[in-house]
Amino acid sequence: MKYSTKAGLPPGSLVHIGNKKTEKSVITVFRYNEKEFEEFSSVDIQKLKEEINANQVCWINLDGLHEVEILEKIGAAFELDHLVLEDILNTDHMPKTEESENYGFLTLKMLNFDEKSNSIVSEQVSFIYSQHYLLSFQERQGDVFEPVRDRLRNSKGKVRQKGADYLLYVLIDCVVDRYFYVLEKLSEQLTELEDSIIQGAEEKHVQEIQVFKKQLLVIRRAAYPLRETLNTLTKPESRFVHKKTLIFWRDVQDHIARIIDTLDNQRDTTNSLMDIYLSMLSHKMNGVMKVLTIIATIFIPLTFLAGIYGMNFKNMPELEAENGYYYLLGIMAVTFVIMLYYFRKKDWI
Repeated sequence: MKYSTKAGLPPGSLVHIGNKKTEKSVITVFRYNEKEFEEFSSVDIQKLKEEINANQVCWINLDGLHEVEILEKIGAAFELDHLVLEDILNTDHMPKTEESENYGFLTLKMLNFDEKSNSIVSEQVSFIYSQHYLLSFQERQGDVFEPVRDRLRNSKGKVRQKGADYLLYVLIDCVVDRYFYVLEKLSEQLTELEDSIIQGAEEKHVQEIQVFKKQLLVIRRAAYPLRETLNTLTKPESRFVHKKTLIFWRDVQDHIARIIDTLDNQRDTTNSLMDIYLSMLSHKMNGVMKVLTIIATIFIPLTFLAGIYGMNFKNMPELEAENGYYYLLGIMAVTFVIMLYYFRKKDWI
């Protein structure tokens, strides 16, 4: 659905804004502590909320936002504000974070690279986080969180020993690390495009440069607001991020800073590609003009000779010569050879 669907509706109206899906929404739950672990999918949300306790961390993930009634049930069970649910359903929302008395809300863009179409796929991911639980909401199935699930199942790393704020950090770190992968793919495309332009500028290169700029804009719209979002999230007054976890969040902030620097570099390189394209096009045009000028210059004296003997005056002795026609052709041929030799000696051709 589009924004026009919500026109005239009161604030907090729950309408899914995004591509319409046909598959069913799926809820998965991970509940764990250092010694215990559970994973299941068929859940009673209200009952699950009642079972959440200080001894375990509960991660509930919803794949598919188009079934609004499921999101309403989650919102009712966890007492989420309707304005927050509205932001979750708006898949065009910019990255942001805010905290209330009982929970925090964070939304950002998860990027991936489609090898078939050589384009960036953007998906909105939203989180509701508190002391002992984490809710995540995705547009569709398939994400970058599988390594985290594997670490939870096999008790690898620190994630089973930490709280919900650390789990949130790990998930966002996966999202940010994927930005590096996308940038690497774009860097490979950029190098290939640059080599192709240098070999010979063509009209298709202008379109490819514009497509590349749009892809950089997708990452830019995801990364720049996320930097500000993380700055807000890691403030000391945050209710739900422990001070011991802040060092990990600063590592993610460093990654975002590197991503933004890489983006700026690639943007400058993309702009320079257009200059290279115009230079190569100008060089190509100069070569064409050079050839045409040389041809025109060579034919000027030949045209002059042909013009003289093409006049209709009666008193032209050469016209009466038996081999005059052949003499004239010989003079033209010698003139052509001499001029060609001169141009080559000057390295003009």
